[in-house]
Amino acid sequence: MRTTFSRRRVPSRARRTAERTPELRPSRPWCGYVVREERPAFATYDAEGSERRALGSIEVAAGARWMATLTVPIPDDGVAFLHLERSGAAPLGYRGGEERADFSAPVAEVEALVALLAGIVAQARRDGVLSAP
Repeated sequence: MRTTFSRRRVPSRARRTAERTPELRPSRPWCGYVVREERPAFATYDAEGSERRALGSIEVAAGARWMATLTVPIPDDGVAFLHLERSGAAPLGYRGGEERADFSAPVAEVEALVALLAGIVAQARRDGVLSAP
């Protein structure tokens, strides 16, 4: 940031008023220094990376759906960030509190997570934890 100084003359009308009012009379016809700071219009740019993204959703009821986002940063493609979120009205009697999840996993293990979810749902149905669809 650069600071510049410039002199500014007192306008003649102000000088006349100052001459009529002794307590306002300047000792010199100069008002003094005006400080102007030259600032850039915007802050400095910070590169925060780039990413590849896949989006998808599935409808679970009229006006309600689950949405998913899988994001892989560039050039570090070894990690996947997953975001799951439900939108729309909750089922009658639903008592859950958070219909959203964010987590990361190694890219090589994303399909294993899908298999894990399918497996746990199948087991829960077999064991009677979840009812049949």
